[in-house]
Amino acid sequence: MPADGNLPGGPAPDDNMPPDEGAPLPPTDNNTSLYRPSATAMLTVRVPAHAQVFVNGLPTSSTGTVRRYVSNGLRWGYNYTYQIRAEIVRDGQTITENKTVKLQAGDKSDVEFALNGSNSDPIANQPVRTSVTLHVPADAKVFLSGNETYGDGEVRTFTTTKLAQGQTWGNYVVRVEVERNGRTLSKEETIEVKGGDVLDLSLDVDAPQVARAGQ
Repeated sequence: MPADGNLPGGPAPDDNMPPDEGAPLPPTDNNTSLYRPSATAMLTVRVPAHAQVFVNGLPTSSTGTVRRYVSNGLRWGYNYTYQIRAEIVRDGQTITENKTVKLQAGDKSDVEFALNGSNSDPIANQPVRTSVTLHVPADAKVFLSGNETYGDGEVRTFTTTKLAQGQTWGNYVVRVEVERNGRTLSKEETIEVKGGDVLDLSLDVDAPQVARAGQ
């Protein structure tokens, strides 16, 4: 679906929110590549039909009750903050409502302005950080939910803010491969990842058991 316009002001990482440590944690959709060439985010704003919408202080020209904006050129793993203000004139008075939306590349957020005189819920889409730390052989290849990751070393951390608090990725497959004496050895484990989890796993292809610890 085409968007109504670009998010005004241009993307800039939120100075108060440093980038996540480690690589992005791939979602369970195997059609989603870890490194996609197009780094965008979409914001859907629902307002009364005659409302005026401002993004980062700049007026937008779209109309209607559902308005969509796209932010291009985002860097993967960085947080971006957008100040959204909606205004409407009723009975000669201007009613204003503000919300703060935090997005990352690939995100889609939906916010609604009732414009009924209250300005509660000023923070929308506050991301929850979920991380998985793997302890693997230094030369291992790591696949997360079918997506090959890129990195080396014995400790690798992957993070995501795609999961809301309490949301779950079930049957999330972690696979490790190493080359030994001309043979490919592999080991995998299926885990459940919940929004806000901090997981720590050890996968040793030479060991008969897979050790797992989480908090």
